[in-house]
Amino acid sequence: MKILEETFTLIHIRISHKKVLFMSLRHFVTLALILLIAFSAFQIYKAAISEIDIINFIESAFYTILLIYSAFFWIKSWPKANRMLNKASEYESERKDKSDKDSI
Repeated sequence: MKILEETFTLIHIRISHKKVLFMSLRHFVTLALILLIAFSAFQIYKAAISEIDIINFIESAFYTILLIYSAFFWIKSWPKANRMLNKASEYESERKDKSDKDSI
């Protein structure tokens, strides 16, 4: 599971400055995961209550569990990516300040 968290951290960093529909791509992915979980939960309800279809119920339950775990690791990797981005921006500003002092 550590590799999944590290992968999501790298994805956060790579998409940190991208915009989709006037919002950050990171926020868009998080919103999409939440909507997919809600849709999957509705599918479970529909399969269990209205249609009484056990195969569809099991499939929807598995899909929901998979989505919940991926959303958990996505959200868990968010602060680590923020710390790494903050360190990188501090490093860049220190480098820029140092190069400005050297040019004087």
